Amino acid sequence: MVTHVKSIDELSARVGTHLGYSEYMLVTQEQVNLFAEATGDHQWIHVNPERAAAGPFGHTIAHGYLHIVPHPGAARGVMKVDASAWA
Repeated sequence: MVTHVKSIDELSARVGTHLGYSEYMLVTQEQVNLFAEATGDHQWIHVNPERAAAGPFGHTIAHGYLHIVPHPGAARGVMKVDASAWA
């Protein structure tokens, strides 16, 4: 269910409240590689599938920060803010 916010006051009143859940999102190796480029974190566990296959997880893993960065696509499935709220 999408939370619909109609004003700045209504948005401010929701600070610290649970807005809902987004759909699950698949993180691809390409996204992980692009994140590595953006952050400079090219650790093998993230970007080297061959070496990571022999590692503790048996495959690459996404960067921790990639999981906690708010994703615009996910946000659209959780909250809708009327454009008039910013006027």
